[in-house]
Parts: sequence; C-alpha cells; structure tokens
Amino acid sequence: MKQKLFELLDSKKAFVALFLLNVLAALAVLSVSSALRFNDEKTYWTMGESILHGKFSSWYFLPDYYPETLRTPGYPVFLALCQLVSGSAMFVKVLQLLIYFVSVFLCTRIIRKMTQAYFYRTVFLLLLILNPQIVYYSGLISAEVLNIFFIVLVLYFVMRERTFRNALLIALFSYCAFIVRPAFLLFPFLLFFYFIFAGRKNFKYASLFILTYTILLLPFGIWNKREHGIFKVTSLEGGAGVAHIGFWLFKLPEGYNKQFYWPIAVKHDAIQPDFFSDKEKQENALLYEKECKDIFNALETYNSRKDSAYYSLMKDNDLGLLPLHNSKYTVAREKALWAITIQHIIDEPFFYLKSRLYTLFRSYVTGINRFEFVNAKSFLTKLKVVLPFIITFLFIFLGLLFITVRILRGKVDFPNKYAFLLLFWYYGLVHLPFTIQGRYTVPVHLLILMTLSISMMKKHEASIQSMQQ
Repeated sequence: MKQKLFELLDSKKAFVALFLLNVLAALAVLSVSSALRFNDEKTYWTMGESILHGKFSSWYFLPDYYPETLRTPGYPVFLALCQLVSGSAMFVKVLQLLIYFVSVFLCTRIIRKMTQAYFYRTVFLLLLILNPQIVYYSGLISAEVLNIFFIVLVLYFVMRERTFRNALLIALFSYCAFIVRPAFLLFPFLLFFYFIFAGRKNFKYASLFILTYTILLLPFGIWNKREHGIFKVTSLEGGAGVAHIGFWLFKLPEGYNKQFYWPIAVKHDAIQPDFFSDKEKQENALLYEKECKDIFNALETYNSRKDSAYYSLMKDNDLGLLPLHNSKYTVAREKALWAITIQHIIDEPFFYLKSRLYTLFRSYVTGINRFEFVNAKSFLTKLKVVLPFIITFLFIFLGLLFITVRILRGKVDFPNKYAFLLLFWYYGLVHLPFTIQGRYTVPVHLLILMTLSISMMKKHEASIQSMQQ
C-alpha cells in the first residue's frame, strides 16, 4: 500500500493534477478574500497614486505636502505601476495571484535542485492546498504576496552557483524584499556571514553581495534626509509605536480599545496565557492611559497651529487614511516611545521575557477568538473560528520545529539548509519586540512548507530511490 502511494505521488501526472487543484483552490480563496477590505488598503492605494504625482505620501493631495513617515515605497511603487494599466483593485489582486503561482513554481524548482523525483514536489503541492492562509493575501491590497515573491527569489538564487552575477541578483532581490517589507532589513547581513562560514572561497562573493545591498539601501535614506532632515534607511516611524503597544498588550483587559497613536485592540485570544489578574489589568489600563496622555501632551510643542489644524482634518477623515505629523514631531515621538518602552523592559524583565516567548510562538500561528468561538451557533462556524489556528499550528509552528530538529540532528540534508533555517527563525525573532500579528511570518510560510516536504519525506528516501530504479 505504501509502495503504491509513493509510486502515485512520484509521477508527473500527480504533480500536474495537484498543481491544477491548487489553482482551483486558490481561485476559491481569492473569491473570498478579494471581497474583503484590508485595513491598510486605502493608505497603500493612495500612496501608489502619490508616486504617479511625483510625491510619496498618503496625503499627497493636501495643499501643504506631508511626506510619508510610516511606509517604505516598495509596495506603493508596485501599485503605481498597476494603476498605470488599470484603476481597478481587482487587476492588482489577479496579478498578485499570478505572482503567488510564480513563487510556487520557483519553490518547485528549488526542490528539483535538491532531487529530480516528483515525489517531494507533489507532497509540497499537497501541503499547499491545506494552507490557504498564504494565497489568501493575494486577494488583499497588502504587501505580503509581493514580499513572498522576492524572498523566494532570494533563496532560489542562494541555491544556485556562487558567481558574481548571482551575488548581484541576491543583493537586488534582498533589497526588493526589504523595500516592500522592512522586516527583511537585517537578514542579508546574516546571509553574508552564512556565506563566509559556508566556505572561505565565498569571501569575495559575500562581500560583493553585502556591499551592493548596502548601497541599494542608501537612496531611501537620502530621501528621508531630504524630506525629514534625518538619514534613515527605514521609514521614519513605526517601530517604537508597535514596540510600545507590544509591551502593554498583555497587561490590559480583554476587549480594551483606545487610541492615542494607533488603536490598541486587545482581542479575546483563547490561547493567550493570563500574565495578570483582571484587577491588575484594570489598574494597568489606567497607568497606560496616563502614560500615553503624558507623552502625547508633551509632544504638542512640536505642532504648529497649522499642523494641529491639518492633524484634526486627517484624524476626522472618512477616507480610511492614517494621519501624518510633521517630521520633528514624528522623530520626537519615536524617541519618547522607545525610551519609555526600554525603561519598562528594564523594570519588568521577567514579565517581558515570558511575554516574548509567547510572542515568538504566536508569530507563527493564528490565534483563536474566544468571543467568536463562544458565540458561534454551529459546529461548522466553531470550526471556522479554530481552523486557522489548527492549520498554522500543525503545519507552520510544529512544521518548523520538525524541520529544525531534523536538520540539527543530521537526519535531513540538502544544499544551504542552514540558510533556510536561519530565515525561518529570523522572521519570528525579528518581530519579538512588537505587537502580535500572525501575518508577520506569512512571507516565509511558503518556504517552510517547501522545506517541510523535504524534511518529512527524507526518511523514506530508500523507498523512493527503489521506485526510481
């Protein structure tokens, strides 16, 4: 029976059939997700329009131009190019679906470099059908699918011969992955050291790669210097606010929802441990509100009368756009929020350590909304609530643990396996200081499933080889 199953999976017919099945499943998922509106959709779309007007800001149409402080321009540039062809968001979503399948195809090519057998590629496609959370983002105006594509390209060329042309391509695609989603910023530096440790002959290759990547980072830093007066290769704001909320998130009552900078919504997460009692959480809410009021009241000195008027206009808009501040206010806010967050970490190191361990786990899995589960009227609706958690827990989190153990114990071997492992854990670790969002690691889910197909089936190598003889 097992032999027949192996023979079935190790065939071109099975590979083609599963690829076509993935297409049908993706179209079904797209029909659902494309009907939804992503929180940042309007902001991204307007940034795309601003680039076509020679600016970069979601508020480019104001009489006084407020340069963008929150986003990097990678995804907005992609949207701007799409807008040159069509003003329809559906055009972008269909194009993203095609990009997703190009990424899937590249993953099958990576597997093929490891082994000629169809077996591993068909197992990968089978796992992919069971993980709709990846293709789901193709139906949203969101940077995830484009980010997936460039990250897959980076690893695809890592698997190829170490030539100078190859080094330049990895640098270029690394930059593209970063400028679309800044979380990728530090990984190329880890990759640089990986190349060096992988072989002494790689030093020139690795140096060319990291030098090219570093040079590519400069233009956005220069733009920030010109527009905001500060050289910074990432966006001017964002990190401090998300880290501040990330610290307080576990200290506040379920359902708490207040906005001082960005909205902080404490969800009813059934899998989250209680770090504090209900009474302590209520007390913490008062402390949080006082802290925020003190910080933001002090920052008002950086707003002119005109800035305050524009902020009121942006804050009360019904356009779905996030408000922007002037450069000095934004820089001062980042400094103030980082300072208070770091002080909190120093004051409560054990709580912070415990909360970060949970954050690492939750980076790879989708939570369970307790409120939605309790109020679900049928088994199917309850299953719908828990299914995203089950899928990501089994295939992504446990899958990553399985991959890690197999590789470290020497049970599975393929070229550049440690580069893949480094990337998978990097994506969880780099988001540790910030608030929890399961989508943060979605850009590496595709590669995790690809590597899982190799790691799961390598122990059956003898059976597969006997089929091929």
